[in-house]
Amino acid sequence: MASRDVLVLNTTASRAETQQGSDTVAIRGNSSQVLSVENSSGTSVLSVDSYSSSIQLTGDITASGNISSSLSSTASIGRLEATTLIGSAFNLTGTAIEGTISSSGQIAPYISGSFRRGFEFTGTIGDQPGGLDNKITASFGRIVGVTLSGSAANLTNTDLDNTISSSAQIASQISGAFTSGFNFDGKISGSVTSTGSFARIDAITLAGDGTELTNTTIDNTISSSAQIASQISGSFIRGFEFEGTITSSAGTTNKISVGKIEATTIVGDISNMTNVAKSGFISSSAQIASNISGSFNKGFEFDGSISGSATSTGSFARLVADSMAGDISAMSNIFPRNTVSSSAQLASNISGSFKAGFEYTGKISASAGNTNTGSFSHVVATTITGDVSGMTGTAKAGFVSGSAQLATSISGSFNQGFRFSGSIQKFEGVWSAGGNLISAKREAAGIGTKAGALVVGGTGTVAESYIADTEEYNGTSFSEVNNLITARCGVMGAGTTEAGIIMGGEKTAPGTTGCTEVYNGTNWSEEADMNYCTKNSGDAGDSSEAAIVFGGNFNTPASHYTGQSEEYNGTTWSEINSLNVSRTDLAGLGNSESALAVAGCPPPGGHAPGNGYDVEEWNGTNWSEVADTLVDPHLNTEIKGSGTVNDGHAFGGFYRVWPSTYFWNGTRSQHFDGTAWAYGGGLIQGRSFGAGDGTSGNNSFYAGGRNPGIASPYLLPNMEEYSRAFTSGSFGRLEAVCVRGDISNMTGINSPTILTGSSQIAARISGSFNSGFNFTGTIQNEPYTFTEVAALNVGRQSLGASGIKTAGLVFGGMNQTSNPVSPYTYASTETFDGSSWSEVNDLIAGGRGIGGSGTSNATVAFGGHPTRNQYTEEWNGTNWSEVNDMIRSDFACQAADIGQSSEAAIAAGSCTTRTQNDSAGLCNEEWNGTNWATAGALIHQASQTGGGAGTANAGMTAGGFILPGYPGAHRCTQLWNGVNWSESEAALPPSNFRGILYGWGGSQNDAIITSGCSYQGGLFDTSYCYNGISWSAGSGVGTLSGANSAGVYRHKGAGTTVDNSFFAGGVVGGAGGNTGAANVFCTDNGFASASFSHIEATRISASVDGMTNIPEPAGTISGSAQIASSVSGSFNKGFEFSGEVRSLGAWSSGGDFPGNVKHTYHSAVWGTQNSALLGGGIGIYQSAVCDTYSYNGTSWSDTGANMNDSKGGYTGHGTENAALAAGGIQYRSHIFQYLRINTEEWNGSAWSFTTNLPHQLAFLNNQKGGTQNAALIAGGYTGNGSVNQGSGSEAYQKSNLDWDGLSFTIGAPMANERGSGGFVGTMNAGLAQGGIELALAGSTCTEEWNGSAWSTAAASNFQTAFTQTVGTSNNAMHITDTSSPVREPKSDFYNGVSWQLGPNAGLSSYPAPKQCTGAAGSTSAGLFMTYNNSCVEHFDENHATSSMGRVDATKLSLESDTDLTVNDSFQLPIFAANPEVTSSAGEVWYNRAEEKLYFTYDINSWSEVADMNAGHAMGGYGGGIGDGIVWAGGGPGPAYTSNSEVWNGISWSEVNDLNTSGVYVPGAGSSNAAIAAGRNTPGFQSCTELWDGTSWTEANDGAIGYGASFAGTVNAGFQAGCRNPGNSQPDDATVEWNGTNWYAGGDQISAKADQAAMLGTQNAAKHMGGGGGAYDAPLYLTDLVEDYNGTSFSTATSLPVGTHFTSGGGTQNAGIMAGGLSSNSANTPATYEWNGVSFHQTADLANGRKTNDIADGSQSSFQVSGGGPFANTSCVKTEQYTTTGIGCHCIGGV
Repeated sequence: MASRDVLVLNTTASRAETQQGSDTVAIRGNSSQVLSVENSSGTSVLSVDSYSSSIQLTGDITASGNISSSLSSTASIGRLEATTLIGSAFNLTGTAIEGTISSSGQIAPYISGSFRRGFEFTGTIGDQPGGLDNKITASFGRIVGVTLSGSAANLTNTDLDNTISSSAQIASQISGAFTSGFNFDGKISGSVTSTGSFARIDAITLAGDGTELTNTTIDNTISSSAQIASQISGSFIRGFEFEGTITSSAGTTNKISVGKIEATTIVGDISNMTNVAKSGFISSSAQIASNISGSFNKGFEFDGSISGSATSTGSFARLVADSMAGDISAMSNIFPRNTVSSSAQLASNISGSFKAGFEYTGKISASAGNTNTGSFSHVVATTITGDVSGMTGTAKAGFVSGSAQLATSISGSFNQGFRFSGSIQKFEGVWSAGGNLISAKREAAGIGTKAGALVVGGTGTVAESYIADTEEYNGTSFSEVNNLITARCGVMGAGTTEAGIIMGGEKTAPGTTGCTEVYNGTNWSEEADMNYCTKNSGDAGDSSEAAIVFGGNFNTPASHYTGQSEEYNGTTWSEINSLNVSRTDLAGLGNSESALAVAGCPPPGGHAPGNGYDVEEWNGTNWSEVADTLVDPHLNTEIKGSGTVNDGHAFGGFYRVWPSTYFWNGTRSQHFDGTAWAYGGGLIQGRSFGAGDGTSGNNSFYAGGRNPGIASPYLLPNMEEYSRAFTSGSFGRLEAVCVRGDISNMTGINSPTILTGSSQIAARISGSFNSGFNFTGTIQNEPYTFTEVAALNVGRQSLGASGIKTAGLVFGGMNQTSNPVSPYTYASTETFDGSSWSEVNDLIAGGRGIGGSGTSNATVAFGGHPTRNQYTEEWNGTNWSEVNDMIRSDFACQAADIGQSSEAAIAAGSCTTRTQNDSAGLCNEEWNGTNWATAGALIHQASQTGGGAGTANAGMTAGGFILPGYPGAHRCTQLWNGVNWSESEAALPPSNFRGILYGWGGSQNDAIITSGCSYQGGLFDTSYCYNGISWSAGSGVGTLSGANSAGVYRHKGAGTTVDNSFFAGGVVGGAGGNTGAANVFCTDNGFASASFSHIEATRISASVDGMTNIPEPAGTISGSAQIASSVSGSFNKGFEFSGEVRSLGAWSSGGDFPGNVKHTYHSAVWGTQNSALLGGGIGIYQSAVCDTYSYNGTSWSDTGANMNDSKGGYTGHGTENAALAAGGIQYRSHIFQYLRINTEEWNGSAWSFTTNLPHQLAFLNNQKGGTQNAALIAGGYTGNGSVNQGSGSEAYQKSNLDWDGLSFTIGAPMANERGSGGFVGTMNAGLAQGGIELALAGSTCTEEWNGSAWSTAAASNFQTAFTQTVGTSNNAMHITDTSSPVREPKSDFYNGVSWQLGPNAGLSSYPAPKQCTGAAGSTSAGLFMTYNNSCVEHFDENHATSSMGRVDATKLSLESDTDLTVNDSFQLPIFAANPEVTSSAGEVWYNRAEEKLYFTYDINSWSEVADMNAGHAMGGYGGGIGDGIVWAGGGPGPAYTSNSEVWNGISWSEVNDLNTSGVYVPGAGSSNAAIAAGRNTPGFQSCTELWDGTSWTEANDGAIGYGASFAGTVNAGFQAGCRNPGNSQPDDATVEWNGTNWYAGGDQISAKADQAAMLGTQNAAKHMGGGGGAYDAPLYLTDLVEDYNGTSFSTATSLPVGTHFTSGGGTQNAGIMAGGLSSNSANTPATYEWNGVSFHQTADLANGRKTNDIADGSQSSFQVSGGGPFANTSCVKTEQYTTTGIGCHCIGGV
């Protein structure tokens, strides 16, 4: 098919057509594409994306012209073939043609004379002797020379600044540009603005303005006689002197006839001149060529110097020289052929060379250290960074390129460097007076900008008269236009002067209005009312068809401030998510999709206004807090805003101290750049309640308003307009402490002394490598250091703190020096932004020793001294408010305050006086966001620790005074797990240190303490870090200003990690005890970092989050964390558990509810976890709603089918497709008139009314018993006592109502009255639980319904009321414990008999997360809403599984057979006669004739194998019958040896010895890896050695050695049974080995015996027999056996006889023990097997002997290698215990 255009323009038909012949080409757009060109197959050929502005082509692009783009355009192309590419080819690949050199850098190592930087050279650069084969080439970035000889055709940048050397330089910018000279015999003329640039002009006549022509007349040159015509008469009768130049015009035939000419230089044709050679002068060698030596008619070589006087000359056809000195400007062809003198010569052959102009949107730059160059005839760029000294023509007409151009005209210009200690920053902007309003007013709405605006409505007097005036501003003055339809004030507005909208406000009775009016540029028209009637709300919007309002206040039922938000779409209003902080009189700016709500007046404590600086941002869906609040505390109420979320402007307003003190000194305005607020220009007149608006921070206006500082009625008519400018500067070099803003165009920003990366010092530091290396040590962190930052505004000690080093908060404290009035305490509060401290609102009650938990915007402060005691306050980022007190009244004096949230904190160990009892030092209280509760007591007193680290569920503290009387302090580290305290094994270092009053920061596994003092009073300066295992010393703070080497104490620290902690105030050095410092210091990262391409390591500790390609075999679990979310109760060793192992289920997050959160309050939910329906609901003190939402298990959607009656608290009977909603309440109140009586049914698509209830009834939303046509309502609340079958004025019901699909009937009453209870099941089998009884408290009461009567059932585990219940009558669950003001998120499960606690809901929040809201589903898959919150949770039943080596249980039961999995069934063979035995143990069959059960078993016996090379009595052995290693021991020669031998299953061979010889050296392992733990040398040794298959290396000491036995492996071992080396008596101590270190294990009970047999693992070991007393037979032998489960010992079945010096092998359930010493002190050959129940004796050893520690293996594969005593030859004997036969046994009567 021939190629045709996809699309052509038919100019005749005025339309676009395709010419694809039979192909069909579709051209269309859709929601994501502006244009799509498709072929007949529907495949896109060309598309233009409407969102990312991108173009996609699936085929090839062929173009005969240029393809270019804007500076920001990008393209992704699979392959590019082009004649010329213009721009950066940085990201192009495959651009280098094979055999092509793209830059001299490629061959720099192969040529002589390559340089990485500029150089000086005084010689000559030329060819080497030898002809063309030795041609020299060179490429230079820049050449500076006195003279260059030869052809400079390929040189670039040869022209001086502002010089045009040829028309080619500007050829692309002029018409008529030529690359060479030309002849033109006509006239060249043009318009007034025509220009031309010529290297040289030869013309008969030049007409016009030639003022711009240069070089037209050379100084002192006469070009024609006309120049001197007036002075001469054209001829001379005698000679004359003339110092200039005599020339003629180009192309003329003027002649001069001169008798004689004497001239220095004659230029031109002198062929007709005679006598040109002056007598006695030689003008060239030709004149004397035949008479002098040195004249040549062909080339010659000369190795000397040719020189002459200043006027000497020489003429050469070709000159080859090593060095040439002098002027070579007249020389040509100075470069030999085939020589490359610069990259320009081969530009067409390398990548990046261009022969025409090109466009490039990126950056052209050089890599570090290189001197890349480029040569361009013309460069057009947005930004050029670097050295442009070689560029010409850089100054564009009308542009200022540097301050030098206008240095004399501006202030602040300098011609040399200067110092400046302030800040160079943007100009704030300025307000200027505009035209006055026609009438003064306040609370009007402003729409538009300073160039064109509307001021609408308002009030004109203090007496609240409402006006409808509309005034329009044209940029100069106001004029009246058509009035509003409804007069009002406090009105909100948005849009433009041609499409404006006014909404809400206050009018005459009944008060606030929701009225909306739209302006079309001429008239106002009424539109749909708002859902809520508010005034003084925030507003945002850029047209009358897209606006939002938020916050404000309303008058019904009483004056309240609100956070409600609504959106207008041009037709109707709809609710959107509310502000996080309710407020009124706030500013709004932006549009309906992106807006800010700024400051305003929030309602702390109810209705009393406060002052807010909070800023929230709207993203089209939700409001979120902006981290940076307003910077001016006097600009927050009755303010206005303009601009966008990235260019915002807030202005006006006042600061109010309730109830009547106002501060109108806030004339300043503030700008927001999307990240932070900064001051703007101040208003001419401070005011509030003005009309203001603007589309940016540069075009704001503010009109009218009020200020009580002026005459009554305090109203202002004037208008102010805002303008903003920006400061710029051009500097050759800038040295600054801090530069903020965009520095992308700055160069040289790194100081030579500053390290920005390790590459700068890679060659000078240890640890940098350019290839792989081996390292056997440890790479670990360096100690943290400290940096002093900005000081506090108020110096103090014993203060409180919270937050982190970039966002901190301090409060309270004391300083007698600056506050000499007793008790010298402060209430002062300061916030820190990482660079400076700002004073904010004070604590309500000042004090010292105050505890704190939280962030800089949300903190709880508690306790303190001397007057605060149990006082508690909360900080919301603006103000402190009082909350519930602590339980004890003596929390002061630097208690351990632990927590990182204002909702959860721990206060542990405190005191008020030294005489206080020790209970204060142990006490512990827990804060849950509402109340304090007594928590688990400390193990050790912790008074005046200075604080603690971590969270309320994972915290720590250390050290502290001991009470009463401060007799001392301790070093203990105590850990808190949310329930109890435990003591860490790591105490504070050093050993003699007892610390108090230090600063804390970090978490339980990453904590730091800084400085402090000991209880004797001495200071210490060191910091200590805790990593979750141990403490390590860090840097001190003694070098900080104000601190000496003595340190600091009574300071306060805060931070969530060591790295983000800060420490403030305190008593510095030797200062007096009642002083207070202002210094603040922060931690600096001490992390060691390294970058490796590949790591091979035995062990890596700490985080490997940044590592990739960590090899783990498929299916390998390297830690319990991998499956932590899937299992409960995973253990790495044995454990005891006295309860039940059963399924509990798990909580997870569901899809967040998208609607107004009032839907979640008293709403009912029908259906299942994956298919649910939610309708109605009530907000807190708000009216009900009627929207209906559906849920698919993941997300919610609005059905659009509302309930007919708005309400909440109605029944939840039925399903998501057939629901019944009966009763309910319309407003959250117990007031009778709000209760409902109607009933509605849902058919899957719409609601319809059905039969009413017999009486009004509410609080039924957890009544779920039955279906849409057969349901039961149990109890309820009637409000006024009518139909009350219970008692009490609140009318909680006992009765139940039966529904048959048509009508209700009253059924049998319950035993207990209840309202707000749960009911699940059916009409015939139901369960009622909880609810509010007569005492108005929650209940644990449970009743069962059998279809005709109620009966009492087991009480639930906690009280419930208004709580969620799901399930059936015998399988139900409910959640939320309401027994105290703290609504705990517990769950409780009913199985038809009893209740059992389940897992807490995981996503709950204060105050009643799962109360007063709905739920659906079942106990196996439930759906639970969260009241007044968008959070949704799923509960899913799971099945408990476990894998255990052994289970010991009194009772083992399964709830159902389905929980039992059988992988293989066991079929018992039945024979008439016994079959032939064909295999080893394990065959089982039934003999039918004999009626006996037969089974086979192994018969094991001992056999001798090869002897060892040396004796190893009382040594050690690891391995089995096929592989092993024996070490140490002795005999029959020396008693103590270090000898080692390896067993290969056939023979022994000697290998490298132990490092330390000895006996009694237990261990384990194989010939490739073994451990030898402890020994007697003689004398006890705790040394440990490890065998790696080649040699022994010493490991960490800690083995208990002397007579101990060993069980386990090389990496997980256990030692028990030893004698105390001090008194040789048995010791109960044990130790565990983890492959690196030894740790204490559980103590033995009574079997304290050495030289015992031990078998099993570290977590399941069996210790058998041994020597239990003094060394006198038989009492020192023991038959005691104890089992170890990884934690503790338990007594087990005893041995048949006491034994000593014996060995064991196998497991805790199948073991063997052989040899030893019998009760008569004789060596015994006895062998015993253990079957998990009892011991029985089997075949004896061939050689009786002491076998302790020299045997290993399993019950059926055991080897004894050597033995004792030393004199016995058995010490070299090896015996193996294996299966040698098969036995058969039967059981009769089966």
